Amino acid sequence: MVEVLYPSCAAIDVHKKTAVAAVSYPDQRGGLGQADPHLFHHDRDLQAMVASFLEKGVTHVAMESTGI
Repeated sequence: MVEVLYPSCAAIDVHKKTAVAAVSYPDQRGGLGQADPHLFHHDRDLQAMVASFLEKGVTHVAMESTGI
């Protein structure tokens, strides 16, 4: 099995009216930094979520959505 690592990535948990996003990224010392999870409201915060991903250099995003 090959282990694939993405140094700057995000995870989004999608709910009915909100999404919670968390980001991990390389820190200044060569380690792994993590931004605190942030709650986004779909309509008004989508651009802010994208901007935060770009700021941290996110290249890959994983998304989970459960429910009806």
